[in-house]
Amino acid sequence: YLESGKYDVAAPTCNWGLLMPSLASPLNLPYPHGYSMTMQFLCAMKGKSAVYMATHDPGAWLKTFVLSPGESFDITTPVENMGVPGSDFAAPFPAMVGVYRGNWMEACKTYRAFVAGAPWTAGGRLRPRNGDGPSIADVALWMRVGDEAPDESHNLLLRARTFLDVPLGVHWYNWHSNAFDDGLPDYLPAKPKCAAHWGELARDGFVVMPYINGRLASTTARDFPAYAPSLCRDRHGKVCEQKFGADMDHPVCPSARLWHDKMLEITEGITNLGANTVYFDQISGELPILCFDPAHGHPLGGGGWWVDGYRQLLTTAKQKTRRSGRNVWFTGEFPAEPYMGALDGFLVWTTRLQTSIPMLTAVYSGYTNYFGTNTFFNYSDRAWIMREGRDFLWGSQNGWMHPAQVLAPEHAKKALFLKQIGQLRVVGRQYLSYGELVALVDHPRQTVTEEWPSHGAGKVTLPAIQGTIWKAQDGSLGVLLVNYDNQERTIPLVLDTAKHSLAAGPQGRYRVARFGSFGKRQDS
Repeated sequence: YLESGKYDVAAPTCNWGLLMPSLASPLNLPYPHGYSMTMQFLCAMKGKSAVYMATHDPGAWLKTFVLSPGESFDITTPVENMGVPGSDFAAPFPAMVGVYRGNWMEACKTYRAFVAGAPWTAGGRLRPRNGDGPSIADVALWMRVGDEAPDESHNLLLRARTFLDVPLGVHWYNWHSNAFDDGLPDYLPAKPKCAAHWGELARDGFVVMPYINGRLASTTARDFPAYAPSLCRDRHGKVCEQKFGADMDHPVCPSARLWHDKMLEITEGITNLGANTVYFDQISGELPILCFDPAHGHPLGGGGWWVDGYRQLLTTAKQKTRRSGRNVWFTGEFPAEPYMGALDGFLVWTTRLQTSIPMLTAVYSGYTNYFGTNTFFNYSDRAWIMREGRDFLWGSQNGWMHPAQVLAPEHAKKALFLKQIGQLRVVGRQYLSYGELVALVDHPRQTVTEEWPSHGAGKVTLPAIQGTIWKAQDGSLGVLLVNYDNQERTIPLVLDTAKHSLAAGPQGRYRVARFGSFGKRQDS
């Protein structure tokens, strides 16, 4: 067992990942869940000695990692056909426990080697498109609209893009006929004028992403009685209930053909209105449910059928909405790995802490897209730069803010920094969009401290200069650096060319190119 308080533990929780120094309290992390546990591993470190603990499960079964320092480490798995007489169970996946030398980054690379053969990465690494319309991978910054009339949203988005001068994605809320989180899934018809604005923005290069919930049916839905046979039921046969808005909501079983057809109807309706992306709330952001309705045709209780059902639903819907040759992208709330591929990107919007670490991109950079930073405008200018800058270094598509806030004169310094990192993302696309995060660069002797007022982060102290090293698919390395301080600073930087397999050119020399946020370049 791991001695209590003697090991630093890294786990893929709280979206990005979390480093818990000298862990003494128990961890209980259910998977797959976009907030609690996005991937199936964790590691514990004592100096350079470390322990890797994982399941390499391509079926992505529901399971819980339970670590009790000083006592035990357990992985609990709800089995298929729970309570069915005569059924038995043998885990169809291995549990992996081993020691190694290094830190959490080495554990991430061990896990990355496993997921390279998983079903959710079967499509391979992301590749640049050849000028056939906007791509979600090339979005530099995200905006969020929907509380105002569509005409006003459109105007604000055009003004924001003129100022920011980068490819923008827009998350469009409240476009639908039902109230938010109520009357699900009665989204269509759309509010007047949405179609005209979506189509024009998409033709103008925006990634236009309306919101829907992909998981719930409300008791007030127009056709709710038709959904009743498809709702999840617990072991006592009672319909499962969850309340998010004013209505009572019910999770629909992803094995239900009716729900597949309904999601296809909605996604085709949205894309026929001109949008090129659909956002599915809760699919990757909530845990699978142990459904016990034998009429649904899936094993009762546990297993991999929940993820399989959603993957089939999303893949079929995407294929059918693309059949006319349109580029269509699907995204989800919070990053749970097994939905990758069926979903092309994940909103990562909450819980930035001093102890957050980029486990997401250490494993999945170059395979999928992470977007959204949601830094509130009650941050000081430097606190804003710290939070936005660190997410940029880690590979996020920054933003997910209302354009009116970005354009407000009182936020000019924040907006200028957002513009700079957006333009740097465009310049460094081969690394940040299509490359791999391979190392962090910190200089902790020089630090800055600011209050992060959202999500309970409190006072946060970061190195005054932070950076990351990325490897492009052509083998070149990109080094990104952000200075959070109000004065010019320097940082020692050593590149381990052997570790990163960087080959030298003629006479053993390397070419170095320096880029700025506006694409200026100096070679040496």
